[in-house]
Amino acid sequence: MTRFPVFILLAAFAGLSPGIPGKSEFGKIITLPGGQEYRVFYAGKSEVGLSLKRPSQSDKNIILCIPAAFTRLDNGKPDGFIAENGSHNGSKSKTNGVGGACLICEKYTTLFPLEKGAPLPDSLVSVIEKNKCDFFQQIQIVKKGKVPGFKDKLLLKRRCFGSDKTGNMLVIEGLKPQTLAEFSADLPSFGVYNALYTDMGSYDEGWYRNEQGKIIPLGLVRTSTKYQSNWLFFRQKP
Repeated sequence: MTRFPVFILLAAFAGLSPGIPGKSEFGKIITLPGGQEYRVFYAGKSEVGLSLKRPSQSDKNIILCIPAAFTRLDNGKPDGFIAENGSHNGSKSKTNGVGGACLICEKYTTLFPLEKGAPLPDSLVSVIEKNKCDFFQQIQIVKKGKVPGFKDKLLLKRRCFGSDKTGNMLVIEGLKPQTLAEFSADLPSFGVYNALYTDMGSYDEGWYRNEQGKIIPLGLVRTSTKYQSNWLFFRQKP
């Protein structure tokens, strides 16, 4: 079993800010030199969280809500180990092969690689339980500023949850269908240092709240919305 890196355990208590405000208008569309268009959501000072219950649009402090981990087709449950406020689905839960993870603690959110398809290290499970952290697993599509060599040809809308070198969190969504290789290759242009994919395809539901407080839907297909099992959200502090 892979041992959980000590620096990750220490980072969870470093007290680093989860983001900085004012980097960009929330949900602003940014066009790259090649013509690709992306909608970008910087967390700023908002709290990042994971919920196993669909967040309500009536909660006006929630400004972004998207699917996080994949939902398994065989049982309708999240793929891999998942935790909300320290409560999880079992220390032996493992993914079908994704190799990335997100740990959300009170003062710190971090993205990092794990061994594909393996149960979580006991040291990490202990951190999640004792500190009432959120956690989910997904495909890591940017690792320390480098993009794996994806060779897919499927055209879909793409979305990710990422961070820059200093731990500022953001969500990026492509406006047009593209391969995962194309999407991932563009992410370093936004300063993304680490990034996890988030559930898309027929599960590409999502929404955000614009500056006027209006709910703006995200996604294109949305046919499996009712089956989605977990959600990542940004919540402004009251």
